[in-house]
Amino acid sequence: MGSGIPVWSDLTISDGLKYISGSYKIAMVYSGDNSPMLVLENKHSYSWDICISASEVSSGVAFYSYDDIAQAFSNYGVSIYDMGQLHIFTSNYTEIYEVYAAPV
Repeated sequence: MGSGIPVWSDLTISDGLKYISGSYKIAMVYSGDNSPMLVLENKHSYSWDICISASEVSSGVAFYSYDDIAQAFSNYGVSIYDMGQLHIFTSNYTEIYEVYAAPV
């Protein structure tokens, strides 16, 4: 599926921002009723500013495209250089098994 993003804990993906580019889609293998959301934290205020829904879901894998992520940045009037960390948010009864940066 792609190169695995380093191990994450506490719903934070270490070095996740380096995979937000046109070269990758973020892919999360999960089970549950709703796909997880990516949440990008502002490095200046530490607030969770941008929430991104999956652009595609297929057989228990949620995909997050660069175009959707870039559009979310634009909608909030910030740039990737303002972002500090990448988090994952899930609803009840959702389990995440793996997170990948899948080359496109």
